[in-house]
Amino acid sequence: MPFMRFKVNWVLNEELAVGTVPQKQKDLEKLADEGIKSIFSLCGENEVKNDLNLDELFKHKRYVLPDHKTGKILSTIELN
Repeated sequence: MPFMRFKVNWVLNEELAVGTVPQKQKDLEKLADEGIKSIFSLCGENEVKNDLNLDELFKHKRYVLPDHKTGKILSTIELN
């Protein structure tokens, strides 16, 4: 994966933020400093370093969006 600068942008002030995939521990620290408590990932396990403990630090759900080359159709999910 090419290097991406970690960035968080608030879409709804202090309610909804979007950002790049956290790659380092300091990225997780930035999320916590921003007050983020839950993470909803749309990327696969291979896109996030395995040594990051997302599930221990945040409420974390993952739903992998199929790549445009897979030909899969998106389906709905229920979040708890």
